[in-house]
Amino acid sequence: MKIERIDPASEAAGKLISMSDTYMNDLYPAESNHLESVSALAQDNVIFLGCYIDEDLAACGAVKILFDDDEQLSYGEIKRVFVPDEFRGRGLAKHIMRAL
Repeated sequence: MKIERIDPASEAAGKLISMSDTYMNDLYPAESNHLESVSALAQDNVIFLGCYIDEDLAACGAVKILFDDDEQLSYGEIKRVFVPDEFRGRGLAKHIMRAL
């Protein structure tokens, strides 16, 4: 297993993001889904990570770094943590969360 920063616009990341969209849209109504777009995930204040098992991108997740109104304190919002069915049960989301 290897976790590293990846480009959310890559083909492999796009596949996971699309799968995440489908999963979330099946669970929640549109007004409750606040999914970050690929362009939002590519911003300088976002860290987008991928978890590889061998050559397969098996999980992803991001943290969006934001600042309070005075820009003195920063905090992060977790975004787009997703593991496809075939890789679930291995603790990959836990590893992504620790890395974020």
